[in-house]
Amino acid sequence: MAYLLKGVRQADLVNLAEELQLPASPNMKLTELRNLILNSENYEEELTRDILTIIVETRIEGERANSLSNQALNRNVAGQSNPYKYQPDIQKLIPKFNSGETDISLYLVIFERYMKRFNINQSDWVSHLMGYLPADIVQVLAREPEEQAENYEHIKKLLLKRFKLSPEVFRQKFVHHQKKAEGTWRDFLFEAQNYLEEWLKGMEVDDFESLKDLMIADQMKKRVSGEVQEHFADEWTMIKSSSLLADMLDNYEMVRKPKKKPFEKWYRTEKPHPPMINKQSNKTGNTSRLTHTREEHREEKNSRSRLPDMFERRRALKCFECNEPGHLRPQCPRLAKQRSEKVEPVNHVKERDINPFLDPYVKPGLVNGIEIEFLRDSGSTIDLVSRRYVKPEFYCGENIWVKQPLDEHYISLPLAIVEISGEFGKVRTKAAVFADSLDQGRYILGNRTAALIEEKKMGELTGFEPINAVQTR
Repeated sequence: MAYLLKGVRQADLVNLAEELQLPASPNMKLTELRNLILNSENYEEELTRDILTIIVETRIEGERANSLSNQALNRNVAGQSNPYKYQPDIQKLIPKFNSGETDISLYLVIFERYMKRFNINQSDWVSHLMGYLPADIVQVLAREPEEQAENYEHIKKLLLKRFKLSPEVFRQKFVHHQKKAEGTWRDFLFEAQNYLEEWLKGMEVDDFESLKDLMIADQMKKRVSGEVQEHFADEWTMIKSSSLLADMLDNYEMVRKPKKKPFEKWYRTEKPHPPMINKQSNKTGNTSRLTHTREEHREEKNSRSRLPDMFERRRALKCFECNEPGHLRPQCPRLAKQRSEKVEPVNHVKERDINPFLDPYVKPGLVNGIEIEFLRDSGSTIDLVSRRYVKPEFYCGENIWVKQPLDEHYISLPLAIVEISGEFGKVRTKAAVFADSLDQGRYILGNRTAALIEEKKMGELTGFEPINAVQTR
């Protein structure tokens, strides 16, 4: 008869006894109620089981209804205090943490702002934070003592200790930070402010005088040689006092100065040869000394004293093309003359007398509202346009490497969004922008844009789809 005790409360057995018209009181224990029901004269197991099931289900439904009513009451009270506030799905608002791309301090700042905005108790912050961390980090935090597992400040210190970047890294991020092409200037401002605050916080700079001293020390560090920086490598990044840095550099130079060798000793000088006497000539009475005269010795001494000056003298410029002094190869007049001579064009038209051969491939059109000729180039993947037809706001912040058929070197050109129109209609695409000095008054139409135009004519596209999504750096 285990069903009388399994998942049954005392109140359920009291109600069952009353249904069976048995004398039962709320002060009776479960075993006493069970024995009272089993020993009754009118006991039937199947009937008793069905009545008990109905009593238990009725109790559970009542408890569930009370819980829902309490929740509705709490929502009404919260709605009366702030009737216009709603609770969106926080999981969709906060991105997951990526240790390779995201700074942990900045991520925790964003997380805390969302927690405060939605009035979530700080005791529940750790449980929310666990859902955004990778599995390996959650396993490390799970090893913490139970009394510290729900302490957000303790968990925050552990995360900062493991993933926190050094002040020097924040300084480099602040100095070299660039605006992302898809981001806004407001995002750039927020990121730069965060890098600066983290750098100053790591260097313990909390007033204007300390900030001024740090800026001066940073300028001094930029003017110190790499040898000195390597000597103070252990403490170099944490030096924030310009006075202390100046004393360290002066002491270093004072110690190193006596150990420096004179500049003249770097050269190998020949000792003057002692006078050589021809013994054979002495025997015959002719003493011919094979030695330097006084004038020759003085001239040789002067030439040796001028040796350091000759070492410091700059070498004269010499062209490797024509072997003429005074200029280098890029400025060689011989090469300039060769460039000016008529050459066969490759993927670009320069001479006017060969234009008739390209007339079937040239069509009139507009680029950003400016009239221009379109030259269809089946050997080009990307479109080419001169800088004079592109406004600064049309640049998309990307670059592309371009290679000519007869040139083994690559050229990096910026990409811009252009709007071209002609007999084919109007199309928005990307084009590589080259210098105005190379402009021949034509827009080079590549294969990607030509394919888009053909698809548009055939009606295969239902809307605009960006093309020329080439791999950039």
